[in-house]
Amino acid sequence: MVSGELQRQFNISYEPHQRFDQLWHAHNDVSHLTPKQLLFKDLKFLENLPIPGLPMLVREYLLFTNVHEQLISFCDEVNSATVVIMGLKVANDEVFRDIAVFSNTHKKMRDSLVEHLMISTDLGLIEGAVDVPDIRYFTQNNVKMSRKQIIPLIKSIKI
Repeated sequence: MVSGELQRQFNISYEPHQRFDQLWHAHNDVSHLTPKQLLFKDLKFLENLPIPGLPMLVREYLLFTNVHEQLISFCDEVNSATVVIMGLKVANDEVFRDIAVFSNTHKKMRDSLVEHLMISTDLGLIEGAVDVPDIRYFTQNNVKMSRKQIIPLIKSIKI
């Protein structure tokens, strides 16, 4: 086994899963980031549409102070009226996902995106209420559908 040989050769005393756990914890430690910085942490674009991936559930993200203003500022900074936010949380070896679509100026585009995402039964979206204006929020029951699988769904939408 290659990893065992490398551990022996370089006198590495910890197990690979321990290092993975350390790296995963460091990756998910976002305590020092502002809500807007969190949106930039793992950001992908589909043409001009920003699709940030959060290392927490969107529902948790939406509890931050001034999150509405931070979302508006983020949209201004990336020059986009709409943003699709994807949340991911792993707890006790169980995966949870959720999605939100935000737009304070192009509600028609936001609602069109939502309508097309809802058509895809593969996602298993269930709409939920949140206290942040201008946002449509959904829990995602099919946790196997990552951003990699959702981007083609969004790409197929003609807006």
